Order: sequence, then C-alpha cells, then structure tokens
Amino acid sequence: MAQGSVVGLDSGGLRMRFIPLNASVQEGDIVVTSGLGGNPPPGIVIGVVTSKLRQELDLYQEAEIRSLIDFDTLEIMLVVTSFRPIDLSVFEQSGQ
Repeated sequence: MAQGSVVGLDSGGLRMRFIPLNASVQEGDIVVTSGLGGNPPPGIVIGVVTSKLRQELDLYQEAEIRSLIDFDTLEIMLVVTSFRPIDLSVFEQSGQ
C-alpha cells in the first residue's frame, strides 16, 4: 500500500503526488480515500493508476489516475460546504 495526495488537473484528470520512492505503484492499482483529515471517509474508490511518473532526481513518485466517475453522465453529487479538517498537529514530532 502506498500513500500520497490526489489532486485534480486542469485537463480533468487526476494525479497522485508525494508517493514515497520505495512504494510499489503499478498500473491497474486501485486508489481509495484514506480518511485522514476527517472527510471523506476511508475506503471510497477514487480511480485506477494508469501510469507512474518519476524523474531521476525526484524526491517522490507521482501517478496518473483515471477516475471511475464519468462526469459527462453524472446526475447527482454531494457538495461539502461545512468541511472542517481535523487538527493533525498533535501527531507532528516536536523539535526536541
């Protein structure tokens, strides 16, 4: 299992960033939400890895993700307007 951060692109695609270099990421891998931050809940399928990107000097890997949602036929969606992320600073290491 690899962790990263998924962002939307201007082209309408998705990209997963900040994947550790030692993580195994393969085409066809399923991408799901982690639940970190409180919303959305864990285990919701986002999409499928279509390719991975890594330059020689990069600190992280990236992966292109194909959404499982066909936005051209989307009829119902939920817009979260009261999102309040959970304070994760309690998990950060102090500079001791």
